[in-house]
Amino acid sequence: MRDGGYRTREEVEAWRARDPIKRLREHLIGGGLTGADSLDVIEQEIQTLANDALEWAKASPYPDPNTVLNHVYADA
Repeated sequence: MRDGGYRTREEVEAWRARDPIKRLREHLIGGGLTGADSLDVIEQEIQTLANDALEWAKASPYPDPNTVLNHVYADA
């Protein structure tokens, strides 16, 4: 993981420990609300969707530079 060179290793590790997704996973499993296997399946589906989107983006042509300001703001 890149931190831009301005965070200490300790700061990065402290924030990783507070990761809300990790904490939610632990809460759901610890509270008996779901099992690790169910969450693993969901995580794999999400990873697949993200990888597919990344490959689609890489294979897509660059947009026309003349459209850079399209949909950036609304006319009053």
